Amino acid sequence: MILIGIGVLAILVAVPWIFMWTTMAAWCAPMMGAMRDMMGPGMMR
Repeated sequence: MILIGIGVLAILVAVPWIFMWTTMAAWCAPMMGAMRDMMGPGMMR
């Protein structure tokens, strides 16, 4: 019973974190691409 409670709690804690990370990654990827394009040739060497 305790293990089930811990498992449920872990899932409840993990889901918002996973959601936050995926949204952050989806949000940041285009911005990072744009920054890389702007800084491009000088930084890449």
